[in-house]
Amino acid sequence: MLLAVALPWLMAACAQPMESEDPDIRRAAIEEITDQALLAKVAFEDNAWFVRAAAMEKLTDQSLVARMAVEDKDAYARRRAVEKLADTEQALFTRVALEDKDAGVRAVAVEKLTDEVVLAKIILQDRDVDVRQVAIDKLADPVVLAKVALGDEHPRVRAVAVGKLTDQAALAKVALEGKDPKVCLIAVEKLTDQAALAKVRIEAKDEAARRSAASRINDLHDK
Repeated sequence: MLLAVALPWLMAACAQPMESEDPDIRRAAIEEITDQALLAKVAFEDNAWFVRAAAMEKLTDQSLVARMAVEDKDAYARRRAVEKLADTEQALFTRVALEDKDAGVRAVAVEKLTDEVVLAKIILQDRDVDVRQVAIDKLADPVVLAKVALGDEHPRVRAVAVGKLTDQAALAKVALEGKDPKVCLIAVEKLTDQAALAKVRIEAKDEAARRSAASRINDLHDK
């Protein structure tokens, strides 16, 4: 009986600060709110992004968090929502990684992706260097990594891609065909296949790669 009487008063007490025009007061009030319906209302309707994000952090319904991850008008709020989602929400991460307009939001979604096909698509299509690099860090496909090492427009991305390679055939391809001296040298240094090194020494497009291959052959012979 006491609880039934006290509950409406408690909800009203929590709601009063949420009606304040000061967003800092509304943000502080979130700490005391446990009512999921009220939290959802604030998460979708408050005009301050950090108040919406704070309310979202306390939501237990993953479908509401997922909705916020794609609908909120503020990039930081969307990013926080993506971070909160369980790793099983792969379909939503794919959608965000491919469609969100903000590179930071896309990068967070990419960090949670496990599908190598989607990761490869992002590496080859996303225009943001940091997003592509996050995807490369998660990818193991040597064919895609070699393609990026040879063709990405940004030297940092090319270097990260070749640094991930361990497949000898893919490394040889990069060393033979690459035009970026730094990338070619990294590939040569990772080669242990004598036949591949011999071919690079003679046929590589990059002169530094040819010299490095010759030196590498000598080093391996001396061991």
